Amino acid sequence: MRSTTKDTRELRKKEREQKMLLAALNDSTAVSMVDLHGNITFVNKNLCAISGYKKKDLLGQSHTLIYTNAFFSTIWDQVLKGKAWKGELCSRKKNGEQYWMLVSFTPNKNNKDEVDGYTSIQTDITAHKQSQNNPSFEHQSIDNTFDLNEAQRIAKIGSFNSTLSLNEVWWSNELYALFGLDPHNFIPSRKALYELIHPEDRGIFTQLLQSLIANKRTQSEFRAKHANGKWITLELIAQAKYDEYNNFNGSRGTIQNITERKEAIAALKYAYNIINRSPAVVFRWKNIEDLPVDFVSKNVFELSGYSAEDFLNKRIRYDDIIHPDDLQRVAEEVTKADNSGENNMYHHEPYRLITKQGTIKWVLDTTYIRRNTGGKVMFREGIVYDITKQREAEESLRKSESLLADMSKTAKIGGWELSLGEEPLQVEWTEEVFSIHELEPNQFPSLQDGINFYHPDDRATLEDAIKEAIEQGTPYNLELRIITAKNNQLWVRAICRPFIINGVVTKLTGTLQNITNRKNAELSIQHHLQLLKQKNKELNQFAYIASHDLQEPLRTVTNFVDLLNTKHKGTLDSDSNLYLNYITNSVARMQDLLHALLEYTSIGNYDKAPRSVNCDAILEQVRNDLSTQIGEKSAKLTVHPLPQVIGHEHELRSLFQNLISNAIKFCKPDSIPQIDISVNKVEHQWVFCVKDNGIGIEEEYREKIFVIFKRLHNQDEYQGTGIGLARCLKIVELHGGEIWVESKPNEGSAFYFSIPN
Repeated sequence: MRSTTKDTRELRKKEREQKMLLAALNDSTAVSMVDLHGNITFVNKNLCAISGYKKKDLLGQSHTLIYTNAFFSTIWDQVLKGKAWKGELCSRKKNGEQYWMLVSFTPNKNNKDEVDGYTSIQTDITAHKQSQNNPSFEHQSIDNTFDLNEAQRIAKIGSFNSTLSLNEVWWSNELYALFGLDPHNFIPSRKALYELIHPEDRGIFTQLLQSLIANKRTQSEFRAKHANGKWITLELIAQAKYDEYNNFNGSRGTIQNITERKEAIAALKYAYNIINRSPAVVFRWKNIEDLPVDFVSKNVFELSGYSAEDFLNKRIRYDDIIHPDDLQRVAEEVTKADNSGENNMYHHEPYRLITKQGTIKWVLDTTYIRRNTGGKVMFREGIVYDITKQREAEESLRKSESLLADMSKTAKIGGWELSLGEEPLQVEWTEEVFSIHELEPNQFPSLQDGINFYHPDDRATLEDAIKEAIEQGTPYNLELRIITAKNNQLWVRAICRPFIINGVVTKLTGTLQNITNRKNAELSIQHHLQLLKQKNKELNQFAYIASHDLQEPLRTVTNFVDLLNTKHKGTLDSDSNLYLNYITNSVARMQDLLHALLEYTSIGNYDKAPRSVNCDAILEQVRNDLSTQIGEKSAKLTVHPLPQVIGHEHELRSLFQNLISNAIKFCKPDSIPQIDISVNKVEHQWVFCVKDNGIGIEEEYREKIFVIFKRLHNQDEYQGTGIGLARCLKIVELHGGEIWVESKPNEGSAFYFSIPN
């Protein structure tokens, strides 16, 4: 609305400026405007005074009512071609009396540079013409030939007469006045006039004389210097004179100061250009059947998609573009304004238009009623604004507010505001805050009322936070308990933001959220975490016992087997030796499993925080550790440049070592292991790949291989504890990543694992 008010003020200012320009034009000349069809759309009071017609007699009528001269049809054809015309025309007044006019026709053009009418500026020169036609005209002395000073003064037209044979130039008193010259101190001559003409227009003056000799009559505009030093624009009309032998013998004619007229026309054109470029579309409707549009600014095209000519030529009516759902309401508002009996202005409620392209636009319409002296409505003038963007913004705001209210209700978040400076301090709550407190809305709680809802053990914390917010401008974000009006205990999150102006806190605003469910969940999680921590501790104790305490019996079994082998060496049969060998191998495998189990349970027991680890350096260490295994299989290891990551160096080294060792171990018979290690950056993590050309893995086993002690092959084929990939899974997950495998039998495997970047 502020934008609309500002636009209205600007438009009114432009209207005042336009009226001032028209007033200046009205006072000096007779003015009329005609549309493309030759119908009169504007006349001023001077034209009515000259012609004897009233405005109502002329408006809407054909211009041939004013210009009855037979030569006028030729002028009209020239104007339609976009060419201006200036000259003298004889016409007939309303009472039948003839009168002469000095007329200029200027074509009006639309924004497509097409002629859509003309503007006419006219001066009554009847008295001057009558003096020229007086039979005794040429026989009177030069000093009293044109006794028209008074008439010329009124019309602001000066006349001149020059005779080559007498070498004389005569100026009327008004011509001296046009230049601001003193008749007693200035002697008129062609040379003197030439020196007054603007240097850039002197060529025009020379051409005028040549044109006068060739065509017997000439007309042109030029600039000349006034006695006050200012440049003025003059219009000269001259007619050739001939002696008794038909030889050119001088000229006579008129010079008119058209400076104000030129400025007025330019200002009028400027005013129309401003209207056509403004966001407001100007309409005028005749109060006759179908309310035809007889004026509309060119910018109607931007609003409706229809050109001004579409409306003026009745190819489209304004009612045709009003949305059907709004048409009846708009019509009722128009009827109500008509029945008021006043030349009043009224505002339509916003309504919709349907453009030529089928889109819908919202408009704000201000209409002025124009009545005649009898109270009859003659015209309606409207200023129509496109408020589609404003309307869409309002609708978007409404939806946002509705969505915010729904979100607040869903998230159980409400807002509050505390204005400082008045006692007692009153706090404003939104509906959701009342709901959290289990109160009916539209109450006016004081600050102390709100504080009293908080749990006694939390109340002091809140009071201290509010005090610091008011005195020091310190915001707060607290999780506290409240006791509702229905005596239920809830957890809430109270957030406050102070507003500070010139170093003084003027108000506090914030939010209140019911976090009871989240808080209960957090407490439950904390409880379960404590239980989990205890279980993990017990599990670690069990693993320690299993890996340490069980080692002793195994060592005892190994010692006794060694004693039996030593005592009965060579005396035992083959079966007994085989059984003792089985016992020895089983004990050794059990010791390996217990050792692996101890290592597995120790993963994650870090004394130091994670740090930056150079993966290239780790791979170099792993290559050295596995040098024997690599040499035995002649394995080829290709390592691409690797990044630095945040983690635990020992665990990451174990991760790479297990994956590379498996790639060497599970190679195809009679083949050389080919192992490629690379990395890619994917979003916010590094994804490593350890790819081999080994035996591959069936799809059904891709998930099972990461299960602890899960083996796909017997001990005779491939040795191991079955815990290596389980270690890899645990290491990767403790670093916040994932591990997976892509493989096909006999085509090798690619183990991928991610480490957050």
